Amino acid sequence: LFLNIMALDLKTILLQSTGWGYFVLWSLSFYPQVYHNWKTKSVRGYSFDYLSLNVQGFIWYCIYTVTLYFFPLARYQYDQVYQSKEFPVTSHDLFFAIHGFVLVIIIALQCKIYPGYPGQKISKIIIAISSLFWGALYIAGFLYCLNIIIFLQFLQLFGYCKMLITFKYVPQIYTNYTTKSTRGWSIGATYCDLGGGLLSFCQMFILFYYTGETSQFTGDIPKLGLSLISVFFDIIFFIQHYCIYRKGHATLMKEEF
Repeated sequence: LFLNIMALDLKTILLQSTGWGYFVLWSLSFYPQVYHNWKTKSVRGYSFDYLSLNVQGFIWYCIYTVTLYFFPLARYQYDQVYQSKEFPVTSHDLFFAIHGFVLVIIIALQCKIYPGYPGQKISKIIIAISSLFWGALYIAGFLYCLNIIIFLQFLQLFGYCKMLITFKYVPQIYTNYTTKSTRGWSIGATYCDLGGGLLSFCQMFILFYYTGETSQFTGDIPKLGLSLISVFFDIIFFIQHYCIYRKGHATLMKEEF
């Protein structure tokens, strides 16, 4: 009995530490960019395409997380489909989604206030891609109204859209490539983002270890994809900042300050 209690306490400690750890790191990842924009009084080098996708992604992730966490029908259908002992969406996911949405709105306001490069705006291809995502969501909503899909499937599509739009980093990577610099992008945010992605995956793995249920991964594909894809792109940012464009970044910083 004592060993069972100790094991239970260890599980709780691990889940809470990784959960709050990823929440803190992923949440902190927004602040270096906010501070960088405020300090330089500029958003030059910051991709508006990335911003656009980020705002939309957090709108969808908030809808997915908040509804799945609070709405009884969503929870009931999840239990029926996956029959899991542990519900994969935690309070940490909820707080991160809401906090992230607030911070990307603040960054969007900074992009409205501070000057950027001439012609720095959202590209037509990103507008077209965004339209496809919204179109898919409207179609899914129509299918739900016709009882062709269940509410959980409709809700999960919001999560899948957030996961797919994690490729939002591509415009910023391209901007770094065209300017031959990581100016405008806060590398501090990348450190936090990497740590958050790793801890988020660790939390899912801990749940899988204690339950033996693969649904801890398959039942929350958006969270799994968000973790792995973020880590992948963070590595690319590190390579750009510290290897490929290191000299160009240093030169631009000297010119600016």
